[in-house]
Amino acid sequence: MSIFSRDKTDEDNRASEVTTTAQPQSKTAIAARSLSSSHLAQITLLASDLTINGDITSKGEIHIDGKVEGDIRCAAVTINEGGQVTGSVVSEEAMIGGLVLGTVRSLKVTLRSTAHVEGDVIHNAIGMEQGAYFDGTSRRSENPIEKSPHGGPTTSSVK
Repeated sequence: MSIFSRDKTDEDNRASEVTTTAQPQSKTAIAARSLSSSHLAQITLLASDLTINGDITSKGEIHIDGKVEGDIRCAAVTINEGGQVTGSVVSEEAMIGGLVLGTVRSLKVTLRSTAHVEGDVIHNAIGMEQGAYFDGTSRRSENPIEKSPHGGPTTSSVK
Protein backbone atom coordinates (compact mmCIF):
# COMPACT_ATOMS: atom_id res chain seq x y z
CA MET A 1 0.00 0.00 0.00
CA SER A 2 1.45 3.36 -1.01
CA ILE A 3 0.98 6.61 0.81
CA PHE A 4 -1.36 7.80 -1.97
CA SER A 5 -3.75 4.88 -1.78
CA ARG A 6 -7.04 5.27 0.07
CA ASP A 7 -9.03 2.79 2.03
CA LYS A 8 -12.72 2.74 0.99
CA THR A 9 -13.81 2.42 4.64
CA ASP A 10 -12.01 5.66 5.58
CA GLU A 11 -13.73 7.52 2.72
CA ASP A 12 -17.15 6.26 3.84
CA ASN A 13 -16.48 7.38 7.45
CA ARG A 14 -15.40 10.87 6.33
CA ALA A 15 -18.49 11.21 4.12
CA SER A 16 -20.80 10.34 7.02
CA GLU A 17 -18.99 12.86 9.25
CA VAL A 18 -19.50 15.62 6.68
CA THR A 19 -23.16 14.69 6.24
CA THR A 20 -23.72 14.73 10.00
CA THR A 21 -22.11 18.13 10.56
CA ALA A 22 -23.55 19.72 7.41
CA GLN A 23 -27.21 19.14 8.35
CA PRO A 24 -29.01 22.47 8.91
CA GLN A 25 -30.17 23.23 12.43
CA SER A 26 -33.75 24.18 13.14
CA LYS A 27 -34.59 27.83 13.87
CA THR A 28 -35.76 26.78 17.32
CA ALA A 29 -32.38 25.25 18.17
CA ILE A 30 -30.57 28.38 17.01
CA ALA A 31 -32.91 30.67 19.01
CA ALA A 32 -32.58 28.52 22.12
CA ARG A 33 -28.80 28.66 21.91
CA SER A 34 -28.78 32.47 21.47
CA LEU A 35 -31.05 32.89 24.50
CA SER A 36 -29.05 30.68 26.81
CA SER A 37 -29.42 31.19 30.55
CA SER A 38 -25.84 32.42 30.85
CA HIS A 39 -26.63 35.31 28.47
CA LEU A 40 -29.83 36.20 30.32
CA ALA A 41 -27.97 36.23 33.63
CA GLN A 42 -25.65 38.94 32.29
CA ILE A 43 -28.39 41.57 31.76
CA THR A 44 -29.46 43.61 34.78
CA LEU A 45 -32.54 45.83 34.66
CA LEU A 46 -32.97 48.70 37.11
CA ALA A 47 -36.69 49.49 37.05
CA SER A 48 -38.14 53.01 37.00
CA ASP A 49 -39.22 52.83 40.66
CA LEU A 50 -35.70 51.92 41.85
CA THR A 51 -33.11 54.34 43.27
CA ILE A 52 -29.59 53.12 44.02
CA ASN A 53 -27.23 55.18 46.18
CA GLY A 54 -23.78 53.71 45.59
CA ASP A 55 -21.49 52.36 42.92
CA ILE A 56 -22.47 49.54 40.56
CA THR A 57 -20.02 47.06 39.04
CA SER A 58 -21.04 44.33 36.60
CA LYS A 59 -19.33 42.11 34.04
CA GLY A 60 -22.51 42.15 31.99
CA GLU A 61 -24.99 44.61 30.59
CA ILE A 62 -27.10 47.05 32.63
CA HIS A 63 -30.36 48.71 31.52
CA ILE A 64 -31.35 51.71 33.65
CA ASP A 65 -34.88 53.04 33.84
CA GLY A 66 -34.52 54.22 37.46
CA LYS A 67 -32.08 56.48 39.28
CA VAL A 68 -28.44 55.79 40.20
CA GLU A 69 -26.46 58.11 42.45
CA GLY A 70 -22.97 56.66 42.08
CA ASP A 71 -20.47 55.38 39.56
CA ILE A 72 -21.24 52.60 37.09
CA ARG A 73 -18.67 50.19 35.61
CA CYS A 74 -19.91 47.44 33.29
CA ALA A 75 -19.52 45.87 29.85
CA ALA A 76 -22.48 47.75 28.34
CA VAL A 77 -25.00 50.21 29.71
CA THR A 78 -28.30 51.48 28.34
CA ILE A 79 -29.79 54.48 30.11
CA ASN A 80 -33.34 54.72 28.85
CA GLU A 81 -35.54 57.80 28.71
CA GLY A 82 -36.50 58.50 32.32
CA GLY A 83 -33.32 56.86 33.62
CA GLN A 84 -30.90 59.04 35.60
CA VAL A 85 -27.26 58.65 36.56
CA THR A 86 -25.40 61.10 38.79
CA GLY A 87 -21.80 59.87 38.65
CA SER A 88 -19.33 58.47 36.15
CA VAL A 89 -20.13 55.76 33.63
CA VAL A 90 -17.35 53.42 32.42
CA SER A 91 -18.26 50.76 29.86
CA GLU A 92 -17.31 49.30 26.52
CA GLU A 93 -20.60 50.52 25.04
CA ALA A 94 -22.96 53.22 26.32
CA MET A 95 -26.40 53.90 24.85
CA ILE A 96 -27.78 57.02 26.53
CA GLY A 97 -31.39 58.12 26.25
CA GLY A 98 -31.84 59.55 29.74
CA LEU A 99 -30.05 61.96 32.08
CA VAL A 100 -26.33 61.65 32.91
CA LEU A 101 -24.62 64.16 35.21
CA GLY A 102 -20.98 63.07 35.14
CA THR A 103 -18.21 61.71 32.97
CA VAL A 104 -18.85 58.97 30.41
CA ARG A 105 -15.83 56.82 29.42
CA SER A 106 -16.74 54.29 26.76
CA LEU A 107 -15.38 52.76 23.57
CA LYS A 108 -18.67 53.40 21.77
CA VAL A 109 -21.12 56.09 22.89
CA THR A 110 -24.55 56.72 21.38
CA LEU A 111 -26.61 59.70 22.50
CA ARG A 112 -30.25 59.14 21.60
CA SER A 113 -32.56 62.04 20.81
CA THR A 114 -33.90 61.95 24.40
CA ALA A 115 -30.42 62.07 26.00
CA HIS A 116 -29.40 64.84 28.39
CA VAL A 117 -25.69 64.66 29.25
CA GLU A 118 -23.88 67.22 31.38
CA GLY A 119 -20.25 66.18 31.62
CA ASP A 120 -17.29 65.03 29.61
CA VAL A 121 -17.53 62.14 27.16
CA ILE A 122 -14.27 60.27 26.48
CA HIS A 123 -14.79 57.77 23.68
CA ASN A 124 -13.32 55.87 20.77
CA ALA A 125 -16.46 56.36 18.66
CA ILE A 126 -19.50 58.57 19.25
CA GLY A 127 -22.89 59.03 17.61
CA MET A 128 -25.52 61.62 18.42
CA GLU A 129 -29.13 61.71 17.27
CA GLN A 130 -30.80 65.00 16.47
CA GLY A 131 -32.39 66.43 19.61
CA ALA A 132 -29.83 65.05 22.08
CA TYR A 133 -28.61 67.55 24.69
CA PHE A 134 -24.89 67.53 25.46
CA ASP A 135 -23.08 70.10 27.61
CA GLY A 136 -19.43 69.17 28.14
CA THR A 137 -16.38 68.16 26.18
CA SER A 138 -16.08 65.27 23.77
CA ARG A 139 -12.62 63.75 23.55
CA ARG A 140 -11.52 60.80 21.41
CA SER A 141 -9.19 58.26 22.98
CA GLU A 142 -7.84 54.92 21.75
CA ASN A 143 -8.68 53.37 25.12
CA PRO A 144 -11.12 55.61 27.00
CA ILE A 145 -11.85 52.99 29.65
CA GLU A 146 -8.38 53.18 31.15
CA LYS A 147 -7.70 56.30 33.16
CA SER A 148 -4.21 57.59 33.89
CA PRO A 149 -3.24 57.91 37.60
CA HIS A 150 -3.23 61.72 37.30
CA GLY A 151 -6.66 61.96 35.66
CA GLY A 152 -5.20 63.07 32.32
CA PRO A 153 -5.06 61.17 29.06
CA THR A 154 -3.76 57.64 29.04
CA THR A 155 -0.24 56.99 27.82
CA SER A 156 -1.67 55.11 24.84
CA SER A 157 -3.51 58.24 23.68
CA VAL A 158 -0.44 60.51 23.92
CA LYS A 159 1.50 60.60 20.65
